[in-house]
Amino acid sequence: MIPELNNLAFEAKLEPIHILRDKEISPGEYETRPEEINTAIGQAVTMEQCDESYVLGLVGNKYKIVQNQELYGALCTALESQFSGQLDETILVERSSGSGSFSKAELLFPKIGADIRQLIGTKTHLQMKAGFVNTFDGSGKVRMHIGSTDLWCMNGSVVSETSKHVQMHRKGFDISKIEEWLEDATYKFWRQIDLWQMWANKTINPDQVECLLNEAGFVGKR
Repeated sequence: MIPELNNLAFEAKLEPIHILRDKEISPGEYETRPEEINTAIGQAVTMEQCDESYVLGLVGNKYKIVQNQELYGALCTALESQFSGQLDETILVERSSGSGSFSKAELLFPKIGADIRQLIGTKTHLQMKAGFVNTFDGSGKVRMHIGSTDLWCMNGSVVSETSKHVQMHRKGFDISKIEEWLEDATYKFWRQIDLWQMWANKTINPDQVECLLNEAGFVGKR
């Protein structure tokens, strides 16, 4: 079972920006009042938490909010379709900064992975991971990825992002493009594992190593 979003499950909203201006309410008497500026100049992205409102960022008028829940829902649907029965013990890791203006969610799947066996008799286990990065301050794009973690070194290194998809926060944003990509990306995961195993089965001799180093410009360097 895939866990539900927790800290990243907030809903962001677009709000007009207000600036404070001194208004003359009677001759010689002024009062500072908020005045809404034209949305063509900019908008504020806000979220509410514990009855308090937080500004996540200031964006232009072409900006489109993409909710974390929307991305996570598409990701979960694709995973449940391709890996039904293998999602037990799934681990969700949520990270954020700036009250959520930068949001990152990653899913780790202990039951989805494979050993890559090498000719020298050793092996490494690749465990699937998937997730997204989202921002609400105009600093980045929506990024989805499916990859794997090499459990041999246990440092969380992504061996490879077998597939990734990027879209801008614009009014033309289409979640169906992400859904189509996810359907294909989850299918390709096992094909990529097969490719890595094929590479591990290949032998290489000293002459080939020297040739590769020559081509890369590393000969003579330490």
